[in-house]
Amino acid sequence: MEGSWTVKTLGRSTEVGGLNHGVIILNDGKVTGGDDHYHYDGTYNQNGNRLKAHVHVKQHTAEGAMPLVIVPGKTEYDLEMDGALKDNTIMASGFMKGTDRRLQVELTRR
Repeated sequence: MEGSWTVKTLGRSTEVGGLNHGVIILNDGKVTGGDDHYHYDGTYNQNGNRLKAHVHVKQHTAEGAMPLVIVPGKTEYDLEMDGALKDNTIMASGFMKGTDRRLQVELTRR
């Protein structure tokens, strides 16, 4: 699973907001990446084709920012993600720690 991946959120709800595309790097158990408003930093574990990740999301640019998970007044939060690799795609779902906010993402290997 190591390498560069694009990130796309799936579906829309009151909990999942406007991030359409971002980039992450999975390397040696670490997650790094971001988009034009947020930085992602965390860790991951791989077990076969399964991925579990803890990702800290922190806003770096406020103007026009739409977070992965919308919570008024929050500019940073932690996500717990779980997914499976099939071909060059990881389908993952997760939640914002301490809330009931959930999201689904599609990672595509680049």
